[in-house]
Amino acid sequence: MTLDPERFPRASAYLRSLPDGWNSYPECQARAETGRMAVLDFPQLLERGVEPAIRERIQRAVTSEEWIPDVMGTALRLMVRDVALTTDQAFLTWNFDLAMKVFSSPVYRMLMFVLSPSLVLMGGARRWGTFRRGTTLVPDGDKTSARLAVTYPRGLYPELMARALGEAFRASLTAARAQSVRLDLTAHSDTAARWTAAWK
Repeated sequence: MTLDPERFPRASAYLRSLPDGWNSYPECQARAETGRMAVLDFPQLLERGVEPAIRERIQRAVTSEEWIPDVMGTALRLMVRDVALTTDQAFLTWNFDLAMKVFSSPVYRMLMFVLSPSLVLMGGARRWGTFRRGTTLVPDGDKTSARLAVTYPRGLYPELMARALGEAFRASLTAARAQSVRLDLTAHSDTAARWTAAWK
């Protein structure tokens, strides 16, 4: 047991669903910023219910690595939902705010804030690659709407994480000055998720 299932019901169920727990899909990686912010925003995540070896692995990754395993990043977000945020809506709002903080940082601001929504979409696959490896985003859209599809290894993104990724997409459009952004998860499976977006 690497996580206490009573304290972390969603995160522990997620890890049990994967072929090799924390070690699943090492080719899939995410930028460390969001994992780092999760631990900084919610230090209680690692206080109890986490085996010492895993706690040390997480702390080392989020403090000293540029990239972390995508499984770790997803598990950390689910841990936040388990112990710090009492509703899915609060969790999704936090994910939107988290993405806006990342996009506003000096490293990424020029990538996100100087473009129009349509240009953000046109370069969506490349921007996805700035933040993630081993998974694929295919965007398609026009000046006021879009369809987004992400493919990934089996079970990497459970539905709640797919909804969180949708909040990152909504934040990217908001950063590009889109108004009244509406984004909906329209399909989710073990290996793919799809969203529709519309804005003014």
